[in-house]
Amino acid sequence: MNKKLKSAFIKLTILALLPLLPATGMASSLGENKSNLPAVSLDTSLDISLKSPDRVKAGEDFTISLVTGENFPLLLNQEAALFESFAGEAFKLVKSSRLDKNGTAEVTLKNFTAGDYQYQVRVGPYKKDIKVTVLPGKPAQIKGKEESFFLEVGRMAEVEFIVEDSFGNKIAAGNKPGQHLPEELLQVSVIDPAHNAVEVELSSSLSENFLARFQVEKTGDYQVTASLAGTDIFDTLTVHSREFGAVSQIELTVRDMDNGGPASAEPVLRTGENAKKRNSLELETVLVGQYGFRRAPLTSEDINIFFSTNRPDLLLVEKTGGGKALITEKGKAGLATVTAAYLAEGKGLQDNIDVRIVNMPSQIHLEISLEGLTAAVEATLLDKNGQPAYEETKEYNIVVPPGVNLISKKTFQNGKANFVLQAEDYGSYTVSMSAGNRVSRTFVLTFEQTVAPAGNAVIFVGQEFYFKDGEPEKISHAPWLSYGHVFVPVDFIADFFAVEILSFPSVKKIGFRGKNVEIIIDKDSSTLSLTEKGTTKTQPIGHKFLQEKNNTHFVPAVIIARLLGAEADYFPKSGEIEHVSITLKP
Repeated sequence: MNKKLKSAFIKLTILALLPLLPATGMASSLGENKSNLPAVSLDTSLDISLKSPDRVKAGEDFTISLVTGENFPLLLNQEAALFESFAGEAFKLVKSSRLDKNGTAEVTLKNFTAGDYQYQVRVGPYKKDIKVTVLPGKPAQIKGKEESFFLEVGRMAEVEFIVEDSFGNKIAAGNKPGQHLPEELLQVSVIDPAHNAVEVELSSSLSENFLARFQVEKTGDYQVTASLAGTDIFDTLTVHSREFGAVSQIELTVRDMDNGGPASAEPVLRTGENAKKRNSLELETVLVGQYGFRRAPLTSEDINIFFSTNRPDLLLVEKTGGGKALITEKGKAGLATVTAAYLAEGKGLQDNIDVRIVNMPSQIHLEISLEGLTAAVEATLLDKNGQPAYEETKEYNIVVPPGVNLISKKTFQNGKANFVLQAEDYGSYTVSMSAGNRVSRTFVLTFEQTVAPAGNAVIFVGQEFYFKDGEPEKISHAPWLSYGHVFVPVDFIADFFAVEILSFPSVKKIGFRGKNVEIIIDKDSSTLSLTEKGTTKTQPIGHKFLQEKNNTHFVPAVIIARLLGAEADYFPKSGEIEHVSITLKP
């Protein structure tokens, strides 16, 4: 088919399809609409409906039906592709079907994993979504969360059972859709050490497992059997009931006075501003029995517990009874260790805890890391002596100027906080930070655009254009030959190597400064100084090493390039030099 006939065929085909597309005001992608044809739109939800059950059981077949309306642009044998997303994952193609003459299509699916599924049907540029929830199937297996465990006599036993379908999907206990009431699904029996039946209460745990609760009143082993109602499927576990027994360990913690429990953060005690009013923390102990049981000391055991500190100059330790003690700071910062000891039954047990005594924060120390337009900042609260203040969760404010955005912010942990700022453009910006009512800091962030050195350049004698990393670039002044060397303008050196040009009051002195190198060319003293890694070497140069033309300084390209760590050479090797190749070493 020749080009004209082929072009005419394509246009005819497109025009033939246009009446099938809906006219909703979108300009044709074929170009400017000069033919007075109706403009077309690709409304991706146009006249498509999907039908499927809202909920199905795992392992059961279900059907998703696609129905198109009268206005849908039906194309014969159009393929409908079905994509699936499970639990928010990316969509994946699972099946496809072709539209029949009525513009409908069906796909049948079966899923074995319970959860939420999102389906998307795509027909050409059109798409439609629908959600299907797969519920666990029929209960098929049961197992105890633990095969056995120890429990102190006199306590309430809580035994969890996990029920699953034949595909391993967990069946939740409760009264929500897809869940089962424990008393309707399970039959639980408990036999005590004397082979007597024990009354059991059924409910659900926080993790939605089936929970059996009963009182442990005797020493010995309790056998707990749970079976699925109406089946011979069961599981049995053992609860070993024991007395607390001999004390095997003592644990020392800082009591959280606000929440009435152990403190989770590192113990920090702030020095008081008033010598007559010192700050305190309450310590408490826990005794661990030989079977791992834990409890607070009994009144009769309090006589066996003692407290001490290695820094009595920093802390006052007072025993308050019930296995507790009160520690009070003495106005000085430092690190102290508090020890709790249990002395009884011919043995001595102890546990230690470190407590930091810190002064009030009075200043902010910043560590700033700049990369491009992003600044990562770590802020540390210090006291008046420059020591860390170890603030835990103090809120703080960041005030940024226009053009700077606060990307992320973490609260203080152990006296340190982190936040990230991002500028919209390069430049200097003043940022303010305040922590509490007393501590603030203003600092300046300067975002500078860094230019990476090039990899390769080929410069030509007498030509204003050269190749930089294979691309043509223009040089400010064409290179020229002098005394067997190719001289280039200093701005070419600065651009290729990404170094700074150093200027001096004397027009007969110039230099270059890079990340780890500095070159000073002094025409008056006829010397060149090269500084690398803190060491400077000076060597003599000729009077024509630094030349000036058209108010621009020129230097020998090959010599300077080699001093800056590049490989450079002249070409051709015989006859008059035509070009120079410079390659930066990796």
